[in-house]
Amino acid sequence: MKDFNDFDIPETKGEFLDGGKCECAICGKKKKLGGVINPVPGMKEQIHKIICIDCTLEESALRHGLTKKEAAKRRKQMFEAFYAFQEVMFERYLKENNKKEFKSIEEANEVLDFVQSCWNKIPKKFHKITDTLEKQELKNIFKSLSFDFRTFKNTTTKR
Repeated sequence: MKDFNDFDIPETKGEFLDGGKCECAICGKKKKLGGVINPVPGMKEQIHKIICIDCTLEESALRHGLTKKEAAKRRKQMFEAFYAFQEVMFERYLKENNKKEFKSIEEANEVLDFVQSCWNKIPKKFHKITDTLEKQELKNIFKSLSFDFRTFKNTTTKR
């Protein structure tokens, strides 16, 4: 396992704080963490910005032509869809490996990394559909997807 100092940490503006909070790079306030804005290629300033939930929602609303309330609703739906996907994939992993729980936090984190990378490969068109469905509908769709954790096992053994 890598030591924290071995990671190449990009330059950032803002600060992560304890308890899921941050000092926002945009408004400067200490509020609930909203996310990190990655720099856009070609822009003069190539700094990652840690931003609060309010600035995240304002930025999303502006980018998508929504109200802040609509952006908050869309964000909530997006996370609910991901959490349903994650739950289904964790259950599938444990079942396929004849386990009731993860043996360690490291194993859980490896599976989570893999599940996140699978989620990120799902086309945006599919996300637009899933972001409008209820949790049980989402879980039924995700359960119907064919998925094989052998590819996961092949990637983690190379680490």
